[in-house]
Amino acid sequence: MTYRSLDFLYAMPLTLFEDAPVDPIEYEEFFQENFAILINCLIDNDERIRCMASAVTKTLLRNGSVFLLHESFDKDSQYFPANFWRST
Repeated sequence: MTYRSLDFLYAMPLTLFEDAPVDPIEYEEFFQENFAILINCLIDNDERIRCMASAVTKTLLRNGSVFLLHESFDKDSQYFPANFWRST
């Protein structure tokens, strides 16, 4: 099931951030929790899950729109990348 979910996210990665809360604090938590899920998949025992999670993560980071989506809120844009990279 995890692999199929990741396969879907590989095709449509920004669906991971649909229906994000409007409140800035809740939005930040939502954003970071979604990336934390991907990080957990990157260290999974199943190699297929690790590879697919890596592909999804690379797509999100390469695309750059995930950061634009995050920065569209009136917030400190450096807060997210610092916390994200610290958790990898």
